[in-house]
Amino acid sequence: MARVAERESSDGRFLAAAIEEARAGLAEGGVPVGAALVVDGELVATGRNRRVQWGSVIRHGETDCLENAGRLPGSVYARATMYTTLSPCHMCSGAILLYGIPRVVMGENRTFLGAEELLDAHGDEVPKPFLELFEELWDSDGKRFTLLLHPGRIKRGLIPREELGPILEDGKSYTLVVAADWPDANGNPLKAGYRKQFSVGPPREKQLDPKEWQIAAPARNGSSALEVHFPFPLDHAMLERVLSVVDHDGQTISGTIRIDDGERRWLFTPNRNWMPGRYRLTIETTLEDSAGNSVARPFELDLVQPRPEQKARQAEIEFDVK
Repeated sequence: MARVAERESSDGRFLAAAIEEARAGLAEGGVPVGAALVVDGELVATGRNRRVQWGSVIRHGETDCLENAGRLPGSVYARATMYTTLSPCHMCSGAILLYGIPRVVMGENRTFLGAEELLDAHGDEVPKPFLELFEELWDSDGKRFTLLLHPGRIKRGLIPREELGPILEDGKSYTLVVAADWPDANGNPLKAGYRKQFSVGPPREKQLDPKEWQIAAPARNGSSALEVHFPFPLDHAMLERVLSVVDHDGQTISGTIRIDDGERRWLFTPNRNWMPGRYRLTIETTLEDSAGNSVARPFELDLVQPRPEQKARQAEIEFDVK
């Protein structure tokens, strides 16, 4: 559910129509809440709270708007967006869900917090979840696309999170939707859309500690892979460049890196056979997990509490090849 109106340029325009209804209601001596129903980018109807003016118990802004729109086919409601100047109450949220309206854009929810959890639980769109960049993050093969969750919606105390709320919340389920009309490299639409459901667990707020990693050292005189197991997924792209293996002479060993098990395992296969001796796995402390915690520091810092000790630019783990 969107909680502000700047997600798209059209959102501000249609919310302005709802605001005009709220102003009209205020001029009539009523409760200043307005709403607008939009389908396929076209304004279908507007409405305002008329409880005072008409002595009604059900004429809220959203329900008045739905009444003014008249009876519409379900297929029309399925393409609609409800714009409202204030967080919808339980009655209006229920009406929105009853008619299958998939998207709600509201002006504010500080004056009154309505049944937003009810709307969220029925598949409403999460507003502005991703960080908008000037350049898309594709790998060299054009087969892996990286989306970054907006850090301003994750870190406590920042305006985006205060206004829109967190992107993901513990205990809730979400669906990542890839639209079928997303063009491929040749400009052709996809054969079909894609949906991936996932559930969210408790937040991870500790900085990374390489001491929690498990290393399976290879055997001497062979080229089997060094295995490093992580307790939870780490950043895939960073794992390809911030870990390296150094021999007892301080020379970096060349080889091939592979990452699997959902970014929980890092494998290094040397170009030459392992010689017996002591080696070091070096780790740049910029390495992060999926929550933005790095080896150097946690993502979330309490400014009141003492800051954690800053680590050097590199950390090391020793292992022996026998």
